[in-house]
Amino acid sequence: MNETTENLKIPDFHIIFHNGEKCFLSAATYAEGGTALLYISCTDLSSYLKLTLNCPGVPLQKGEFCVKTYSENAPFIKEILSSGIFIDTKRRFPLNFVKVHIWRFSEVVEKFFEEQRAAAGIF
Repeated sequence: MNETTENLKIPDFHIIFHNGEKCFLSAATYAEGGTALLYISCTDLSSYLKLTLNCPGVPLQKGEFCVKTYSENAPFIKEILSSGIFIDTKRRFPLNFVKVHIWRFSEVVEKFFEEQRAAAGIF
């Protein structure tokens, strides 16, 4: 992940993958803007899955982000989507040799972020 700001551990949004690994979601902002998301193992903090990509030039609407659904992430995408944390917008954007998937947070997660911002005095 590139340099980030606003690193936010989100303990309420755990996921248990098919291999039994329990992970928490960590969110930050890429230096260039855009949402940076990692799933980090609860038992080994050095083990993580980088869910998002920094894709300057990809036309995103407010609240959307680019997701890496290929390569080492491919076996986990169905489980991540079925967690209820994310919504697949069904929009795709060609980037090099792959198509980047565009996702956003579910309403439950957006509400969580709004409450966190309000509690911190960030509007």
